[in-house]
Order: sequence, then structure tokens, then C-alpha cells
Amino acid sequence: MLAALRSQKVAGTHMTQDPIYARARRAIDTMEERGIPPSSSHYEVWLAYHTGERPDVSAAVDDLVATGQAVDAAASDGLHQRFFSTARYTTEVILTGARIADGMVNLIQALQEAASGARDYNEVMAKAQVDLAAIGGPEPVAAILRGLIDATHTFASRNSELETKVNQTTREIEQLRSSLDKVRMEAFTDALTGAANRKFFDETLRLRIAESTSQGTPMCLALCDIDHFKSFNDTWGHQTGDQVIKFTAATLQRFAKGDYLVARYGGEEFAVIMPRTELWEAFNVLEQARFAMETKKLLRRSTREDLGGITASFGVALLQPGESADTLIERADKCLYASKRDGRNRVTPDRAPRARSAA
Repeated sequence: MLAALRSQKVAGTHMTQDPIYARARRAIDTMEERGIPPSSSHYEVWLAYHTGERPDVSAAVDDLVATGQAVDAAASDGLHQRFFSTARYTTEVILTGARIADGMVNLIQALQEAASGARDYNEVMAKAQVDLAAIGGPEPVAAILRGLIDATHTFASRNSELETKVNQTTREIEQLRSSLDKVRMEAFTDALTGAANRKFFDETLRLRIAESTSQGTPMCLALCDIDHFKSFNDTWGHQTGDQVIKFTAATLQRFAKGDYLVARYGGEEFAVIMPRTELWEAFNVLEQARFAMETKKLLRRSTREDLGGITASFGVALLQPGESADTLIERADKCLYASKRDGRNRVTPDRAPRARSAA
């Protein structure tokens, strides 16, 4: 069953249709085969599965199949609640989801019309083949050929209308998905820095811990705090303080790898979730970010005054087997406190980071 799902995920990659349509078609096929009612939430789950845009969703579906559990409407509801529930924060998200569902209904109807037209055309061709075999004179043959030509013209006209309708619907679906992604991103993003907000951090940390546990891969969590930020804020004012916070977020994001998550954890505190990363790798990345902050001279945006150097303290912990999110955060926070206690502007790991020796 898992092999069938996986083969379906890649099926259609050489189709000449719009790739958006191809992905949507595979998602619909899966829902139809498993008797899953069409809805925006079900479609979102299966589109994420077939595009591979959400590895956590793909892994969860594959786990259900591998363990022999039902992959039906109830399972789809559970997957959506688990991975997409935070998308339901605004009325716009709900309305957009409903519009996506309507678009999918229109697309399915268009495909059904195409299938019906193809069946009619095949029936005309089959009848013509039988009639041609049964007669010999030129007049009947000409009449049959005229009938075939008329049927071909009718079918071609229907095909053109169908293509226009499908293309229009797939464009609308993509626009709606973009709108949904934008709203969800706004719900997950810190307005000042553009980094992830605390809600998104909490959800992602839970998922990354589950991923690390199931796949046996390392994962690190880092906490970062801007040194002496309160006194800096009192001296230069909140607007300049915001400038420093944005600079810190930008620096962390610049050195973060593609699947890392940089989040604003508190006022001047940040967190970095580092999946598939050993402690020594995390330490090196954080050291690069720390050094970049230390050596950068900032100017006050309004007056161009020299703000001097900005430094930050870091604590980083490697996830331990069976460890909860709260415990991991607590250990990273203790490492951050140790950095502050020992003079600030440093990275403190939960143990001495050592690179793997070459095999």
C-alpha cells in the first residue's frame, strides 16, 4: 500500500498539463480512491503529501500506512488537526479554504465532462468501424465519414472549452493557495523581525522533536539573548532598540541553514531550532553568527550616530532520547545563563562539542 501511494506521488510528473493541475489531480485521485470526502482541509493534507512540501505530513502518512492503520477521512481530519490546525486563526483563512474546495468541485466536474465527451466520441468511432466493415458502396462510406468529421469537430470544440475551464480553475486554485499561505505566514511571523513567532516556534519544536525521535537524527536547540539590551534601550530609545532586534534576527537567519527555524522567543531573546544537526555543527554556526554581530558596527538610523558593537550570548543543547520540549528548552536556557554568568558574548553548549572522527 505504501509503495502504491509513493508511486502515485511521482505519477504524472511528465504530464504536459500545468504542474499545478498535475499535483491537484494526484491529491484528488488519492481522496477518491480512499473514499475521503472533498473538503479544503482534506485537500490541503493530500496536496502537501503529493508535493512533498511538508516532509512532516509525508512522514506521518507513510507511518500510518506502514503500521497498517486506516488512511481514511478520519485519519485525514486527524492529520489536518495535527499539522494545519494553526491555519484556522482568521475568518479569511476559513473563507479561502472554502473557496479552494469550490474550485476543486469545479475542476472535478470539468474532468467528468471530459470523460463523458471521450466516451461519446469512442462510441461514434466504434460504430463507424462496425458500419464500414459491413458495407461496400461509396455513398454509405461517405456518409459515415461525414458523421466522423462532425463528431470530431464537436469533440474538439468540447475539448477546447474544457481546456480553458481547467486552466482557469487551476489558476484560481493556485491564487487561493497563495492567499492561504500568506495568511498562515502572517499568523506565524513576528511582525517586527520577520522571524517565526512564539506560536510557530512551539509547534515546530514539537514536530522536530518527533521527527528526530522517529528518524534517529540529531537535533539542537539554541537560545540567544542580546547583551545589556535594557540599558541600550534606555539610552537610545525603543526605535533604535527595535533596529538592534531586527539586526540580530537578520544575522541569525543569514547563518541558519535551509531547514533551521529562527524564532523571536521573547523581547530581545531568540531561539533557533536546528534539525539534523550535531552539537559541534550547531556550535560552529552560532559562533559564526556571534562573531558577525560582534564585529558589526551599527549606526543609529535617525541620526547616523555610532551605536558601537552589539553582542549576544548563546546557549545550545542537543536533544536527548525521550526528552520533552520543555526539558530541552530548560537545558538550553541553563546554557544561555552560563554564557551570561561567564562574561557574555559567547556560545555555551550543554557539553563539549566534538566533531565526528573520520571513518
